[in-house]
Amino acid sequence: MSKLGDILQENGHQVIVYQPDHDGIRNHNPLKARHYTRINNKTVIYPIETEKQFLKHMWEEKADDLIITARTMEFVEGIFIDACKNQLDDVEALEYLKSQNFDLGIAESFDNCGFGILHAIGLKKIITVFTMPFPDNLSSKLGLGRSESYVPSLIGGTDVEMGIYGRFQNLYRLWHTDSMNILGPHCGIEKVVQNKIDPKFTTANAIAQSSFIFINSEEHLDFPRPITPKIVFIGGFNLDLHHKESEELNALVADAKDGFVFLSFGSVAQSFMMPLKMKQEILKTFKKFPNIKFLWKYENETDNIADGFSNVITKPWFNQQAIFEI
Repeated sequence: MSKLGDILQENGHQVIVYQPDHDGIRNHNPLKARHYTRINNKTVIYPIETEKQFLKHMWEEKADDLIITARTMEFVEGIFIDACKNQLDDVEALEYLKSQNFDLGIAESFDNCGFGILHAIGLKKIITVFTMPFPDNLSSKLGLGRSESYVPSLIGGTDVEMGIYGRFQNLYRLWHTDSMNILGPHCGIEKVVQNKIDPKFTTANAIAQSSFIFINSEEHLDFPRPITPKIVFIGGFNLDLHHKESEELNALVADAKDGFVFLSFGSVAQSFMMPLKMKQEILKTFKKFPNIKFLWKYENETDNIADGFSNVITKPWFNQQAIFEI
């Protein structure tokens, strides 16, 4: 989202980025945006140890188990609801945002409280951003067909070419996704906004009435499906074409005879929280390819998990942009 702000500012627009405070560790100030506005109170009020336990369990739970999913959604919903209440109760922050008389608001559809905030300050022109590929439930919000017979659910578990059994599996996963949206955090956030701002507010309408919907995936690599002119694929928009070559990365992979592989599970599913057996299986696989160098984003530097593996390098962070350019 910060990169979108940078792009707008570079093209002559004045930009304000609003980001709720979390734990003071992961918050990242945009490098170029004119203002960086953060509400004063802590919007997430659960112990950091609780988060660590939650992230650890992510490696052990089944994504298509409805009971486990319900428990996970209950935890996430509680965080989102408390955070949204705190944000909508922050009159000073809302008045400041309203006083700016924005021409355009951009909100990410993950924690949908952003749409409630834009609604609270009376901003009508909105762009919705999905930082993941085309979400399963977006088509129905726009009055489009679901394409469930040939487009696999994001939850996964089915082949690209589905037989009759695979299509039933896909229908089940799509229903699973819908149930998470109906019973999960999106519904809870809607109730918060309805109670505090507007009883008629729904996130589905907010997304459907957006001027444009940005999807962070590459259109030609995504699955074909019905879309509308308001859907814009922005995959790769944040690539820095003028990025300087990394001498450090070049040195790390210089002795890789048959190339290198970069392994990262993102910033949420952290590798060091994996069960030990899972880590060992990954390392066992790496060992089978001694001529390939493996760069593994592993967040605990004191773990020494890759000791004894000459073709494995672990670091808590790699410059992915530089990796793509090696």
